[in-house]
Amino acid sequence: MTLVGSTEDYSITSNVVPEFGRPISRQDVDHNRAVCVIGWEVANNLFKKENPIGKRIKLGAYKFRVVGVLEKRGSLFGQNLDTEVVIPIGVFQKIYGSRRWMTIEVKVKSPDQVDKAKDELIGILRRVRKVGPGEDNDFAINQQDMIADMYKRLTTALYAVAFGVGAIALVVGGIGIMNILLVSITERTREIGIRKALGAKKRDILWQFLIESLVVSGIGGVLGILLGFLAAKGISSATSLVASVSLSSAMIGIVFIGMVGLFFGIYPAYKASKLDPIESLRYE
Repeated sequence: MTLVGSTEDYSITSNVVPEFGRPISRQDVDHNRAVCVIGWEVANNLFKKENPIGKRIKLGAYKFRVVGVLEKRGSLFGQNLDTEVVIPIGVFQKIYGSRRWMTIEVKVKSPDQVDKAKDELIGILRRVRKVGPGEDNDFAINQQDMIADMYKRLTTALYAVAFGVGAIALVVGGIGIMNILLVSITERTREIGIRKALGAKKRDILWQFLIESLVVSGIGGVLGILLGFLAAKGISSATSLVASVSLSSAMIGIVFIGMVGLFFGIYPAYKASKLDPIESLRYE
């Protein structure tokens, strides 16, 4: 759980509104009322199917009355935003002191005013923190687009690595399937000869081994997808990270698995279809 001390502007600057109840009000802040707005997951864990509005929760040695429940937001950079509990800033400072890590959130009316507001904020903070001329800022200003760009770069790199690992795994798996079929052809040479002697055509033998290749790759792929679902569920249960496997991803995976089975099964199937039936019947 993350405890946040804030003003009545928290909903505006954080761009989040209560799904039930109301946000922290100006009166709550001015009068240091022992009220709180809780995250969706906190409400779900503490109250299950009960209505949490008006109920009291204990934060340390102090009791707070729940006035609102924030809408579900998910996670950002591994931090679960649904475990936040927001209380008036004055109450927070009274209980936990004022010399703590602090962020100031500012929202401008128009994107055109961002640069102007940033320059103004730097000037104000330098005066307040007594940063002398020529000295570096001892604070940082982050914009949402900066965070979005960093997230995009991070996820792009992760996707590239995941794609590379997945491609290598598909090639290795495909080579394994091809080797299995080649060994199977060697062991079943006489069987292939008998089938051809009884009238089986080249395309019949070709399709037989192509289907076997698809079946082998399909079984491995389905098992891998099931393990992926189980791993995602285990990670979500054991950690605060949200992990899931979408149905669309699973379907795309099945298509790729089929393509790999078909591609790496072509050569063994073609080799089996070209076997001479007389030589095959003589094979021991």
